[in-house]
Amino acid sequence: MDYPLPREAYEAGCLIKTNPPAPGNMVRLIGPEPKTWSPLPGFSSPVEALNLDRAVFSRRSRRNYVTTPLREESWQALWTSLALFEEMEQVEGWKPHQTLAVGCLAGQVEGVSPGFYLIDWVSKSLGLAAAGSFTRAMTGICLNQAWLSQAAVHFLFLGNPRHLDEQWGPRGYRHALLIAGRLGERLYLAATALGLGCCGIGALYDQEAAELLGLNPDSRLFYLVAVGPVKSLKSN
Repeated sequence: MDYPLPREAYEAGCLIKTNPPAPGNMVRLIGPEPKTWSPLPGFSSPVEALNLDRAVFSRRSRRNYVTTPLREESWQALWTSLALFEEMEQVEGWKPHQTLAVGCLAGQVEGVSPGFYLIDWVSKSLGLAAAGSFTRAMTGICLNQAWLSQAAVHFLFLGNPRHLDEQWGPRGYRHALLIAGRLGERLYLAATALGLGCCGIGALYDQEAAELLGLNPDSRLFYLVAVGPVKSLKSN
């Protein structure tokens, strides 16, 4: 059976501006602004990490998190898996940093203070947007899924829909969501290779999430991916 409304919604999101204005850096357009930025440290793959083939075939959602802190080298590896994404993108006119901002709520990470962090893809650096523990509050915002509060970190994919529409037209929002999904899969593979659990969350209260993170009125949290040590896998 053909349902016209879903097709109309799809077609409405296909339009794209042919002469868009000069793009901006999305991390600077969502509201929070870290006072200082620190370059991402260099990273060498752990000897015990799975290779790509095994990571792909082993990849699945695991959410039986434990409160063991995430190792600092695993924290760096997860960020590296995201930071290198833009260098591999070849699509003309659609640079990831222009359409999506990426952040993280650090809860239990060795050598890292709890807080809300943002990455600047252009400078390959991390900035602390707000200090403090946010993971338990975010758990409530994500429909009180209790297991989420045990995860060491919550990676966040954020954007400014108004700016996306002004920049690219209706197609911009869809493109941002596609990039968020692809980055989420990079986290799944990196987490699997490191022996960590990983699970994506799409069900959340938009306004409450924006208020917790201090986003401006035009910005929203699109997607969340929780990562951390789990019971059934080797702790990292």
